[in-house]
Amino acid sequence: MEEKKSNNTVLIVVGIVVLICAICAIVIGLGGYAFYEFSKSLPTTSAPLLPIEGLTPDAGITPASPSELFRPPSNTISTETVKILSQAIVPENDVYELACRLQNICDVPKTLSAPAAPLTVGMKQKFW
Repeated sequence: MEEKKSNNTVLIVVGIVVLICAICAIVIGLGGYAFYEFSKSLPTTSAPLLPIEGLTPDAGITPASPSELFRPPSNTISTETVKILSQAIVPENDVYELACRLQNICDVPKTLSAPAAPLTVGMKQKFW
């Protein structure tokens, strides 16, 4: 009789734990659904998050949509900039010269020194 009573107690405890887990899963699911529905109903605004000094909402400024792009006709564009850029001499990007000039790290060798002996397959070397 005692063994049957302990089995019933274990079954009741397991049943309560399963029931609590199921209730938690339902509550979390309903909470997630409520959050999703609530976030859909929030108004969206294009106002800046931080106020800009001197700019009031009734200033008459309407933000342009990102799809609007002003392109002047090609026959009205000056070719002076294109001519200047085509005649400009752009120096080569020499990282060694830049390191010496900007970070004062000069006399950096451009190649690594050759190893003392050729390496073979399976050879181990200690790196510091």
